[in-house]
Amino acid sequence: MENVLFSPIKIGNLELKNRIVFPPLTTGYEEDYRPSKRSIHFYERVAKGGVGLIIIGDLSASKNYSMNPHFYDDSFIVSNRELVRAVHHAGAKIGAQVYHGEYNPDQLDAIFADKGIDAVKQKMHEDLNDYCNKITKEEIKTIQQRIVDAAIRADKCGFDMIQIHGDRIVGMFASPILNKRTDEYGGSLENRARFALELVQMIRKELPNKALEYKMVMIRTNPPLGKGGPTIEEGKIMAAWLEQAGINSFHVSLANHGFIGDTIPAMGTVPHGCFLDLAKEISTVTDLPVTAVGRIVSSKMAQETLLNGTADLVALGRQLIADPNWTMKVEKGLEETIRPCIMCNRGCTDNIMHRKYIECTVNPTSGIKEDYIPSQAESDKPVLIVGGGVAGMQAAIELATAGCPVTLMEESTQLGGQLILAATPPGKEEVKPLLDHLIRRVESLPVTLKLGTRFSKEVLEDYKDNKIIVATGASPIMIPIPGVDSPKVHTAWSILAGKASVAKNAVVIGAGSVGIETALYMADKGAKVTVVEIANKLLPTEVITLKPKIIRELEAYQIDVLLEHAVTSFEESTVTVKDIKNKKEFTLKTDQLVLAVGARPNKSVQSILDDQNIDYTAIGDCSGDRVGLIGDAIRAGYYIL
Repeated sequence: MENVLFSPIKIGNLELKNRIVFPPLTTGYEEDYRPSKRSIHFYERVAKGGVGLIIIGDLSASKNYSMNPHFYDDSFIVSNRELVRAVHHAGAKIGAQVYHGEYNPDQLDAIFADKGIDAVKQKMHEDLNDYCNKITKEEIKTIQQRIVDAAIRADKCGFDMIQIHGDRIVGMFASPILNKRTDEYGGSLENRARFALELVQMIRKELPNKALEYKMVMIRTNPPLGKGGPTIEEGKIMAAWLEQAGINSFHVSLANHGFIGDTIPAMGTVPHGCFLDLAKEISTVTDLPVTAVGRIVSSKMAQETLLNGTADLVALGRQLIADPNWTMKVEKGLEETIRPCIMCNRGCTDNIMHRKYIECTVNPTSGIKEDYIPSQAESDKPVLIVGGGVAGMQAAIELATAGCPVTLMEESTQLGGQLILAATPPGKEEVKPLLDHLIRRVESLPVTLKLGTRFSKEVLEDYKDNKIIVATGASPIMIPIPGVDSPKVHTAWSILAGKASVAKNAVVIGAGSVGIETALYMADKGAKVTVVEIANKLLPTEVITLKPKIIRELEAYQIDVLLEHAVTSFEESTVTVKDIKNKKEFTLKTDQLVLAVGARPNKSVQSILDDQNIDYTAIGDCSGDRVGLIGDAIRAGYYIL
């Protein structure tokens, strides 16, 4: 039976070859606010992967100080025209999402000239939830005309579709929460929808035959989520008005102007398909095409979304960043080869929040400017890779794919290394598909596996003619305190690996990600846990969109976290803790002490090779002076050639 995902569909006069959409999102790839070589390459790759439609996100109709691409005058046409041509040549249609920010661009320019960028950021923050209430009717018309002009420019560039961003300034006007106006643009839904309806009519007048989509964002009321848009019931009414005004389709999501993690939810925070119910609500009141979005990663969920009438198209953002070939692989029945998005939000959302461009954790080619062409491998020379963690597996995949005879040696009896531990704590189960994917890839290739084999000088004798790659990862740090050699003292790694049982009452040293995840794992198994951290910050490197959920879980499990405290000794059933601020010591009763104080590169294999004067290449955590993240290990293995 034909997969409905690959049936064509029309949006107005625009025909799409399939129903898979890359949604509008911020990439950070632009240079001077224009499409760059990096951004063109990125969208071109997604198009080559088979999607029907790509929507370029956040084309700003005004000058701004965010990372979004600008589109406020005709100087931006040439570079965007180049982007459109590249996407078309790669086989996809392309849309432009146009918007205006919640601020006065001329005012921001004046503030920047007088007080600098920090003052600009402060003003933007102040206006974020109130700007629609400050502007005059004349300013409303100016803003609407700027958006119309941006839509006209998009048409001149050759964009196939225009999407009106229903959040930002448009969503502010539609919102019963943010809109406090008392004139004809505030109060009733009819008045709050006026800005959007007038805008649609103005664009339709200038572009009568253009495919025109509205990004319909809606507020949840129970629990309250989002601010910048109508409620769900209001959205259903507003959809009918928008259709009458000239809209051809709807792209449905949750309203923003709140916590970014609500609209771009991270692993373990909400179920997959978290916004499908919103799309379903709009589908019940219109016959126009509706696009659904929200943590959709599997082809099964995508197809069911269309078959059950929830929506007519599906949009996959982060999953298509993780594997731009998702569409092609699904069409060919190669789902098992899809590189899964683990929804970590570290290389995408977190990077953007820190004004960096997207570098996906699981996709080592994201963010590069052109296709990576590996060096020619010595296909007749055998390769020994010592270490079956992420870096070692990825290196084995690349070398075996290039035709090299590869042996992958791992001391334990299973592949995965630290990735096994990363997938163990509550809420981190979405890491496991990546582990399974890497193992499947290794096992599908002609790689000789030597599991349960410890590298030694004697073992080396059989591999002296091999090119040797060391990927032995890292080892947990043990801190030198009295009592640390007790059998009741364990590392977080031992606890997560199941090598040590969980006691009823435990103290964990370290409030970084590993320490807190271990504490939650132990609490989930019934332990009463106290976390002791010498620094003054909890989860200092955790991603922005995941941290609030973890803090809520700490509270739910009643895990005490003592910041600026240090464990100074451990006895049979007692730890001594020092308050760093007041320099006082006290004791805590405990059955177990767990160390989560970091890790250091494991260089034991390198020492053996150095003693034998054997050349080798070290990759991943063992290669430097500090340990990295999952994405660092994947990139180290991928770029081995």
